[in-house]
Formats: sequence, C-alpha cells, structure tokens
Amino acid sequence: MIDRVDLQDKIREYADGLIIDQIGETEISLFTSKAKNIVEYAFDEYINEQYQLYLTRVHPEMLAEYSSFTDGYVSQMKKWVTEHGISLTRVELYNPQEFVQIQETPKFGTPLTIALGGTALAKGVLLLPNVISLPACIATITPIAAIAIEIIALGLAYRAYKKRSTEQDTKVEPEIVSSEEHKKTFEDDLKILKDRLIKEIWSQLDSWLDTAVAASDSLIQKYVS
Repeated sequence: MIDRVDLQDKIREYADGLIIDQIGETEISLFTSKAKNIVEYAFDEYINEQYQLYLTRVHPEMLAEYSSFTDGYVSQMKKWVTEHGISLTRVELYNPQEFVQIQETPKFGTPLTIALGGTALAKGVLLLPNVISLPACIATITPIAAIAIEIIALGLAYRAYKKRSTEQDTKVEPEIVSSEEHKKTFEDDLKILKDRLIKEIWSQLDSWLDTAVAASDSLIQKYVS
C-alpha cells in the first residue's frame, strides 16, 4: 500500500528548503527531481511488497514464471517504470535577469516590478516533471513551468531589491526601507507560490501512481486468474 499522504508530506518538507535568499532555477530543478525520486522510490517498494504478497497466491504452475529474475512480475514492472517513468523536461528560460526592474520609489506600493521580457536565452535550465510526455515547447506554458518561473523571478526580485535597498540605505529615511518587513512580504509570496507548485506537481505524480498501480494490478491478474 502506498501512503500518498506521507509522500505529499515528504515533498512538502523538502520544499521547506526553498528559501527566498537562494531560490533559482537550480533549486527548483533539484526540488522537482527530488519529488520525482520520492514517488518512484515509493513505487519501487510497492512492487517488492506486491511480489511478496502474491507469492503464495499465484497458481502453482505460474510460480516459476512469476518469480523469474529475467521476465517475472518484478522484472516486468521495473521495465514498465523504465518505459513509462516520470520524465523531466528540459525547459530553457529567457534571461531572468532581464525580468527584474527596480522602481525608483519603493515607498509607494510594491517595491518591485516584474517585467517578463528579454530575448537572450539563459544558460540555466529548469527540469520539470513531464508525466504525459509533452514536448518542451509546450511544457514551457504548463502550470508547473509558469509557477516555477514566477518563483525564480520572485527570488531575483528579492535579491535585486535587497541590493538596491542596501545601496540606498544612507540616502533615504529609515521608514522607507524596511528590509525585514519587505523580506517577510517576499517570503509570504514564496509560500503561496510553493503551495501552488506542490499542488500542481503532486497532481501529476498522483496521476502517474494511479497508472502505475493499475499496470501492476493488470500484470498480477495474469498469474492469479
């Protein structure tokens, strides 16, 4: 039995390591890779558990085939995972440094404007879960990719604001630049975006688990029917 609540908790716990001071495409890619690995490891354990569970239930004449190291239940399911596993799509980003513009008067409203623009491709890439094998050109506009880019832009915006506020610290009134207050605002925004990212990623991973478990059930029926 796969404890999906536990899997979500593990993914959420890992997401806690995404902090506003250090968030970027590398951190997002590592997070999505970790989420993928958590789910695939859980299913690998499920395969072994199912094998042991049905070891005494298969028809005697099917036991050798069921237990075969080369083409038995476990071997076939591992092959299925290889062929239908959770892939990570490489998504190239436009240079995120060009997304961030500092307003000259952070005293009014939000301290930053995020301008999505620019033409130069960044060297950095995102690795995003691509369960349904979408081509990269389409994956760039999926909800997961959109949220990931928002998070990266937010991190860049915070670091740009922090740099500007430090430079202006001796030029403006203390109440205008409240670094800790603004950081809290950025952190609150990051939490909202992380919750959305986890929800979208889990939706795909959960769907993959449904398909994987169904494949396992179908194969087992071959040996017990």
